[in-house]
Amino acid sequence: MNFLDGLMEEGIDLLRTDSFITKMKETHLKSKANPEAEDEVIEVSNSTTITDAYGIQLTLELVDISELVELDFDTNRVICFIQEVLEEKDSLSKAISKSKSDASIDIDAATSSNKDRQAFIRRLRYMSDMKSYEKVSEGSGYKLNNEGNQVPYMYDIKKVTSINFDRNKVKKLIKSLSELCDKVSAEIDRVLITQEVEFEPKWSLTDTLEEICSDAD
Repeated sequence: MNFLDGLMEEGIDLLRTDSFITKMKETHLKSKANPEAEDEVIEVSNSTTITDAYGIQLTLELVDISELVELDFDTNRVICFIQEVLEEKDSLSKAISKSKSDASIDIDAATSSNKDRQAFIRRLRYMSDMKSYEKVSEGSGYKLNNEGNQVPYMYDIKKVTSINFDRNKVKKLIKSLSELCDKVSAEIDRVLITQEVEFEPKWSLTDTLEEICSDAD
């Protein structure tokens, strides 16, 4: 699938290049001004106009890909090629889905469940590392003194925070869930390695976009 994604991106890059998807022709009408001169037709590189940060218009010459690489195909061929890649990706996806459905385990479901277990384990590990602790802060109140007047007084507030769960059970659960995750991961790896995907690729992994498009009729 990565191979097909790469081919498609190369094709899209070509279609993003104005000098590849357009062509420009200049006809120099010299004969109108000089009857003795002949008109001249020139194929020129495309250009584009941009405005910079100061509002000044700049004309940039676009690099013509055909001048850098000898391409034996045109824009229409690339458009058709990308359609072929999309169809190939769709066929491969269906073949992979069928292969997964024939596997001894549901790979997608097992992978999703393992992710959920791992998230749960991370939280349990945080909890298992928690310690009880004490914190002393200061409180205030009012009382009547010997003269019967209300006066403020200060006192300590002792706060004790302790875990509200069975740490040993949490540690045992972490161990059992981790072992299950490892077992499921190993089974997923085994299936991915041994399970065959019935698919006949249209192109070799060594083929390039240029080779594929150039070889087309």
